[in-house]
Amino acid sequence: MEWVLLGIAATAALIGSGFALGYIISGPAATGTISGESPKTCDDFCKAWQAARLDVCSAIMALANAQSIADNLAKIAGALAIAAVAAAAAAIALGWVPFLGPTLVSASITAATTATVAAGLAAGAAFAAVARGNELTSARTAETAAKLNVFENCKGDALANCLAMPAPC
Repeated sequence: MEWVLLGIAATAALIGSGFALGYIISGPAATGTISGESPKTCDDFCKAWQAARLDVCSAIMALANAQSIADNLAKIAGALAIAAVAAAAAAIALGWVPFLGPTLVSASITAATTATVAAGLAAGAAFAAVARGNELTSARTAETAAKLNVFENCKGDALANCLAMPAPC
């Protein structure tokens, strides 16, 4: 019974460490701009909107990066799972051959362990990509609110000039 619990704990540790590493290597979260005082003039509201637009650009790039890493790690995990199954099949088929059998069993255990860690990596990276997607949603919501503030607080040429600024990305 102790060996079963040890095996479960070891598997959980492998998946957990892979998950943590996958989350970490997926890149940092998008950084938001630091807002100082509350905007008071049309120029201030325009600057706040531009800062919110930059935050959206940053969040888009962070999401693209995290998604790319998650996709690549998922492909790697799939390939390693196939390799682990092939190694296990070879170990079962040739397990009776002296010297070769134990070597194949050892190789299949190593391949299964590697595939388990890779699955954890892929899961962590996917979790990070979902988090970056949520950050993008929040950034877009903040940008919309900032733009509405521009419409509410700017009039005439000041509004036209603010709206004429090109998008940062």
